[in-house]
Amino acid sequence: MGNYTVFDAFTGISPFEKLGVIKFLEQHIGVSKAKIQMAVEYAIKDCPSFGGLILVVTQAEEPVAVAIIHKAGANGHQAKHTLAYYAISEKFQTEEFVSDFFDKLINLSNGDLAMHLDANDPVLGVFQKMGFQQHRVEYRFNGSNKLRLAV
Repeated sequence: MGNYTVFDAFTGISPFEKLGVIKFLEQHIGVSKAKIQMAVEYAIKDCPSFGGLILVVTQAEEPVAVAIIHKAGANGHQAKHTLAYYAISEKFQTEEFVSDFFDKLINLSNGDLAMHLDANDPVLGVFQKMGFQQHRVEYRFNGSNKLRLAV
């Protein structure tokens, strides 16, 4: 199912590999290069952070799946690891591959992994089968909305 490589603060990541991770995620998830680069730098501790890891799956020396996991600084009330970004090439988006990929991520995070998903994420059912459960509902304030309270 491909070659798995883990990058973290101890192993480091070459500029070429870093660019490959950023480019792959930018192409597959529609997040800006700057945000992905910040996530990569956090994971490998190129900036002040708790660190994390990057998992890259390659086949024929080309990435087919990438995940960035961040370590959280607070223990107890939240997961110790949070999946910042992930992407899987379309032809590898099978239940078997996704399950194997996330098994690796779960093992690398010692079974303490959280992720934020859109309610309509197409692989939500796979995550639920793997044992992920909804824990919290997040609401974000949109600064363009005016605060109106009915009292």
